[in-house]
Amino acid sequence: MNSLKTILITGASKGIGLGITKVLMEDTKQKYRFILIARDSKDFDLVLKKLRSKYKNEIISFKCDLGNSSDLDNTMKKIIALNYSIDLLVNNAGYTNPKSFLDVEVDDFRHTFEVNVISPFKIIQKLFETGNHVKTIVNLASTSGIGPRPGWLTYATSKAAMISMSDTLREELHIFGTNVICISPGRCATALRKTLAPEEDPTSIMQPEDVAEVVKFLISDTGKFITSQNLIIRQS
Repeated sequence: MNSLKTILITGASKGIGLGITKVLMEDTKQKYRFILIARDSKDFDLVLKKLRSKYKNEIISFKCDLGNSSDLDNTMKKIIALNYSIDLLVNNAGYTNPKSFLDVEVDDFRHTFEVNVISPFKIIQKLFETGNHVKTIVNLASTSGIGPRPGWLTYATSKAAMISMSDTLREELHIFGTNVICISPGRCATALRKTLAPEEDPTSIMQPEDVAEVVKFLISDTGKFITSQNLIIRQS
């Protein structure tokens, strides 16, 4: 058994964030302490109750709207006050409100970037500013960020920005021994995907646990030898 590691996961109440949490809680080779962030919701309350009843891992939870800058700032202060060294960070939380170009409201465009790009940036920056040099950062982008997506302009643009930001962070944070992993899942059965493609059968596409298993490998001792600017995860 390796020494205890602390992992911070955003968007942990459902989808890929919850999938990663469950898969790592079931890891028999590595023990994790979890810091989970999600918006205040009954779903998050229920998820926390189920996780704590099923798994023995220490779970610290914070309810935070990542689209609210002051809310995130206050949450980061509380996390830093815990005085834990965060070993792994998973920036998973995402927001979308798909509309055609002419129907997009600028305020919603800003909110999309606040959640999908600026909040991950602020979390990383605040941790490093306080001397917490995270060893592994996993940023969740999307295949929508590498090609045209009519009707998904705000979301796709934010994910393209996440890919670009990850590339630069990988270079800048290398001096601290930090590995920045950017993954771009394709079609995956999440609530966010349901918003983007409401008519799609969720059982016919990749599941959150599939992405979670890939993340588990990438953060493992073997996975650290894989380097790429952007790793695409999707069904053939």
